[in-house]
Amino acid sequence: MGLVLRLTFSIALGAVGGAVFYYFNLPLAWMLGSMTFTTIAALSGAPIALHMPTRLSMTAVLGTLLGSAFTPQILQQLQHWGAGALTVAIFVTLMTVVAVSFLRRIGGMDRATAYFSGTPGGLSEMTLVGERMGGDTPTIALVHATRIFVVVFLLPLFLASIADLDIPNTARVLAADRRRKRGSWPFWRPAP
Repeated sequence: MGLVLRLTFSIALGAVGGAVFYYFNLPLAWMLGSMTFTTIAALSGAPIALHMPTRLSMTAVLGTLLGSAFTPQILQQLQHWGAGALTVAIFVTLMTVVAVSFLRRIGGMDRATAYFSGTPGGLSEMTLVGERMGGDTPTIALVHATRIFVVVFLLPLFLASIADLDIPNTARVLAADRRRKRGSWPFWRPAP
């Protein structure tokens, strides 16, 4: 199966997963649904493809989305975050020490692999630098991918159910706003 066909299959499968999660009104439906469906398919041996130029452009879109959330009002509140930022820095440092020690002792990893697997950071960056420093690249990538998958998947579900916080389904909110402006879209169901 060629790259274009595999990439089309991957995107279609991700869209189906997003639509299923959206239908059941799960938080972050389009991200978590597509992530779940494509992960299950990839682990089952399905012909999933990753096209790096597409990945890079989507990373730019995601970065723009996240960056646009910072407003002057948020920056004005920065002075109140000192204690919280210090607490996070200390916590991340301690968790890194614990994770690296665990991966070395229990996981049996060499120093470079354990360090670049247990240190929080971007999957691509940690994998590339870890490889240059003599770490086991597939292991580093797998540990980070697992961490990202678990955090991104479980945290919204935790906040929506156990902590009783309302995590808006952004796609549903945007669709409702566009319906009011342009009429009805047949694909989008009404926002609750």
